[in-house]
Amino acid sequence: MAGFNLAALWRAPVVFVCENNGFATTTRVADAVAGSITGRAEAFGIPAVQVDGMDPELVLAAAAEAVGRARRGDGPTLLECVTYRFDAHHTWEHTARPRYRTAEEVGLGRVRDPLDIQGARVPSGVRAQIDAEIEDLLDSAVRFALESPHPDPATALDHLYADGTRARAGVA
Repeated sequence: MAGFNLAALWRAPVVFVCENNGFATTTRVADAVAGSITGRAEAFGIPAVQVDGMDPELVLAAAAEAVGRARRGDGPTLLECVTYRFDAHHTWEHTARPRYRTAEEVGLGRVRDPLDIQGARVPSGVRAQIDAEIEDLLDSAVRFALESPHPDPATALDHLYADGTRARAGVA
């Protein structure tokens, strides 16, 4: 909320994006959040838009409008991209297997895959060519990684900071 407050006060050229997948780890947003996500921004006078986060074209259009507002000096915007999380929130779920959604619910969520939605807009021949190029690129990257020598652990922190700052001696 402090970020919204300062952005609104200073009319900061910022686009806040909330990827709302319906859950806070394993708790449904509907069970934990009073009001609405967009209402939080609106309380500070920040324009807020809810968009279908599963449709890349709709997200692009909303983002372009928000970026345009920021560049014109019209202040901040919040985009709430409503989406569905196909897999676990983190790896702990693969081990603990908490039961907070059914297989049927996950199946329904998977019906609207953004890759399929956007892919349907691309002619099939072009899509096949793109898919083949990506598979080749991934194969090359995996081959490069597997054939490369193991890195020297002593250099693991060499590029940790963009300005060249080095970690203190003795810090692992």
